[in-house]
Amino acid sequence: MARTHLFARARQWAALPVIPVAWLAFGALLMLATGVTKRLVQPPLSAHRPIPLFSVEFARWWLVQRLVGTVNLLFADQLRGTPALVWWFRMLVRPGAARAPAQPADPAPQPQIPAACMQEDGLTGTAGL
Repeated sequence: MARTHLFARARQWAALPVIPVAWLAFGALLMLATGVTKRLVQPPLSAHRPIPLFSVEFARWWLVQRLVGTVNLLFADQLRGTPALVWWFRMLVRPGAARAPAQPADPAPQPQIPAACMQEDGLTGTAGL
């Protein structure tokens, strides 16, 4: 009787390493399902065309936003610092947007410092105003 009790305890502890693997597999499958759903279900978005509130397009957009929010809440924080987080964000971006430049073509102009402010003060060596 005691021997079977020990084997039952050993089986319980042997299943312990399976829990993190199952959690990561669940996360990977949920991320993949969210990415596929986003590609297939989300309506085309445009800044010039608003989505009507009581429409099928809004329901599709809402579903995708809830799935992405759930995955970000559950798994994206755990993937911080790994290549999987980069893959996740790339899965969420439109295919054509990945090749867009990182900075805008016309950045905001930098403020110009007047030449009179650039002269050094003789006493402290700092720029005088």
